[in-house]
Amino acid sequence: MQKIVTKRNILLALKITLPILYVLTLIFIFSQSLQTGQVSAQTSSKVVETVQEAVKIIAPQSPIATAEGEALDELHSTIRTLAHFAEFALLGALASGCCLVFTWENFTQHKKYLFIGAASLILMPLADEFIQSFTANRAAEWIDVVVDFAGGSVGFGLVLGCVFGILYLMKKHNHKERREKA
Repeated sequence: MQKIVTKRNILLALKITLPILYVLTLIFIFSQSLQTGQVSAQTSSKVVETVQEAVKIIAPQSPIATAEGEALDELHSTIRTLAHFAEFALLGALASGCCLVFTWENFTQHKKYLFIGAASLILMPLADEFIQSFTANRAAEWIDVVVDFAGGSVGFGLVLGCVFGILYLMKKHNHKERREKA
């Protein structure tokens, strides 16, 4: 019986899946940028309400659960910033994953292609804010570019760090086993 799950099949599945997820995430991000200011504010308000309801269950007297007025505006702004960070962290993680699977077989010769993924960390936030600058009641904000870039960098770095950390530990473990057998 032939082995179905092989390293090559897993790599092929990842080469198909990760770029699709990257594009879908980018479509989601850009679709959010195409929402008018009013629609975006309504969506954010619903998210804030949901967060407040969830927090009320755990900590009913917390500042998040009881936020009103200026505190609610601050919470709203914080949640929007965290949403920007999170969606770009996901995009950065997917970009890093794409770079790794497409260079896996010969990483030392193709590691320069990590530059493509890294370049997307700044190009996509700029594109996102550019789209917002043409959307009704929206504005391009440099702070959003910074937050998006930071999120993308964290996602990109986490994936690289995890993969290379695991490879390092595996190599160290294999080296130890070989020494014990000798």
